[in-house]
Amino acid sequence: MRMTTRFLIVSCLLVPVGAKAADASDPPPMNCNSAVPPKVDFKTFVDTCRAQAAAQRAKSGMSAEMAAAVASAYDSRTTVAGLNFSAAPTWSDADIMTQFASIRDKRYMTTPNDPNPPAGFQRRISWLYPNDGCFSRAEEFDKQASVAGKTRPYKLFVFGNPSDLRVYTDNDPNGVVYWWYHVVAAVKNSAGELIVFDPAISPCRPLPWKEWLLTMQSDLSFYDNLAAGHGVARWDAMPAWCWARRRPGAAIAASR
Repeated sequence: MRMTTRFLIVSCLLVPVGAKAADASDPPPMNCNSAVPPKVDFKTFVDTCRAQAAAQRAKSGMSAEMAAAVASAYDSRTTVAGLNFSAAPTWSDADIMTQFASIRDKRYMTTPNDPNPPAGFQRRISWLYPNDGCFSRAEEFDKQASVAGKTRPYKLFVFGNPSDLRVYTDNDPNGVVYWWYHVVAAVKNSAGELIVFDPAISPCRPLPWKEWLLTMQSDLSFYDNLAAGHGVARWDAMPAWCWARRRPGAAIAASR
């Protein structure tokens, strides 16, 4: 089913001179935090990102034993039925709706080169740019919830391989965007159901998590194919992207 998103709040909406042109033989750059489908073989991408994460852990002084005992969100993928979100915080139904609208509409960011902060133009979280940046949006939602006095939401990751996740949207000239992963803030409601906050996909209301999954694929069984790189993963309230790591004993992405 084709789903189209449109923002319904207020307004609801060349190489530079002197720069060196990229050589045609140069490998495409890799951004392991980006949700944009990689331009290289997916296995190469995954192996490279794992290696970069390992190098970062080594720089932090983590022992080899500890590094082997922790897992990234990607490596903690599980099936829809296997997802364990029992530890996710619970908000009242009223708080879920209030915070969704408040954080969606809140203007508090100024551009670094603004000559007159904070009097300059203030921006919302980048809901109108669904192409990338979900890891930043999810973390900003968590931080603003904390500022409002609420328990920080957990994060819910979803994975495709490498561009199987797609959302139809009016906020892209092509009318559709593709991701290899996506992440959002999530809490439980009064009935114990996991609810996600994702105005980039659903600007008018928070979504039950399975309904959210169906905006990116038409069949929930898609997410059960872990061998193909698909899956879902729950993360705790700490800042995270798909290659982030947790120390042993800390809350991690999915039940195992």
